[in-house]
Amino acid sequence: MSDFFKPSNFDAPDESANVAGHGTKKFENQLDQNIVHVSCSQIARLTRKEDGLILHRQKVHIVVVIGVVQSVEEVTNKNVYVIDDYTPGGPIEVQYWKNTSEGPGGSMRISLVPPTVLERTYIRVTGKVSYSEQKPFVVAFRVDTIKDPNEIPEHFLQVINDSLFLKKRAMAGPSNVNQIGGNNTSNNNNDGYTQLQRGVLNILSKHKNSPSGLKRIEIHNYMTGVNPSQIDDAIQFLVDEGHIFSTVDENTFKATFF
Repeated sequence: MSDFFKPSNFDAPDESANVAGHGTKKFENQLDQNIVHVSCSQIARLTRKEDGLILHRQKVHIVVVIGVVQSVEEVTNKNVYVIDDYTPGGPIEVQYWKNTSEGPGGSMRISLVPPTVLERTYIRVTGKVSYSEQKPFVVAFRVDTIKDPNEIPEHFLQVINDSLFLKKRAMAGPSNVNQIGGNNTSNNNNDGYTQLQRGVLNILSKHKNSPSGLKRIEIHNYMTGVNPSQIDDAIQFLVDEGHIFSTVDENTFKATFF
């Protein structure tokens, strides 16, 4: 089984607001992986008890899923939310651990103040898929209430985009990754990138330990003397070809390969 999502490749969203384990090395290592937007259907159909969530033959460590809260249960050490995005396979249970040194199985350090979550509202959950009692569930690192309804269709577009990217990655194979899209560039180096594209990748790779990556304006600031519109064109090309990806918003990026 291919395990594409190594700790150095992707990592979790912005560390602010409801992120577990601030300042703990163990939790930072847990989050130093990748974000993949998924549906409840994908979680239900593609999660294996031994391997976790497998998408296009690649193991997914960190997921983002959006759904309507069907029920809320508050107990001493955790809150349990049942969410549904009305795709086949839902609803899915979400466990949000609180006020404890470790989550289930001792796999992560948690110290959380639960957010206010109401039934019949949409929430965004960032976490890890686990498996128990013949069904998958999500251990949440972060829970956010959806305030802008536009975020819902945007999420499902991102689900499609992420799935297509992983499919492309699986078909290409690691040895061919630098060749993807290479014929569409001009003034290429031997690795298939233009000098400007390579510059953007180098900047992002130097900041690979940043939890959410670099903002667009930060990339501009690192590349002094270069026309910002040209930098934006390089960023867009790299996003389109799957070499970098947006994290917490459309103007924050991390490199896919280092």
